[in-house]
Amino acid sequence: MTIHELQDLSPLIAASDYWAEDPSRPLWLRHEAGRISLTLTAPRTLFAHLRTVPSLESVSAQVADPTVFVEWPSGRHRLHLPPSWETAAPYEGRPYVLGQYDCYTILRDWMARERGHEMAMLTDTPERLVNQWLTDGVFVTNRELHRWERVIVPKPGDGILFSLSRRDEESPNRANHCGVYLGDGRFLHHFPNRASCIQDFDARWRSWVVSFMRIKN
Repeated sequence: MTIHELQDLSPLIAASDYWAEDPSRPLWLRHEAGRISLTLTAPRTLFAHLRTVPSLESVSAQVADPTVFVEWPSGRHRLHLPPSWETAAPYEGRPYVLGQYDCYTILRDWMARERGHEMAMLTDTPERLVNQWLTDGVFVTNRELHRWERVIVPKPGDGILFSLSRRDEESPNRANHCGVYLGDGRFLHHFPNRASCIQDFDARWRSWVVSFMRIKN
């Protein structure tokens, strides 16, 4: 059982208004295009169940679905993930946890499962990875890049490198985000502090592309 904290607490703060009237009321978090929000009914795209408990220390049972336990009324919380996520986390709906569930790891997982390509692990420190200007260990000096070639027209299964920073003469296109192109105008990625998701590869996202990456034969 994996335990984490949520990065964005605003959905839980919204839930607290309902629990102030009835602490036993079940609520849910959904994700749409990576954005996580509160819902009063079971959603089609579940991010997590919400449940109140008298004490977080009393929660020991394994969960079948992601569940946020909120200690009420103190407001402390923990996100519990199913044991199966240790080796087979789903592609969509992952919480953002740098180094475990992020843009590089979802690309790495997809390539291993769908293409049988084992990508190199990252060696950069979390302090460097969290800084978009210090991501050379991921997108510049990573030894994995020698096994790929850059292309300009994507096909399903190609990696995508994005530059989501300001572009001008002093700030050249510097890759700081990645995903995988799935075909049919869709791609999979995990944006910081959001849930992993599949989105339309529309004009906005295309404008941020630095290059497409294809595994060498």
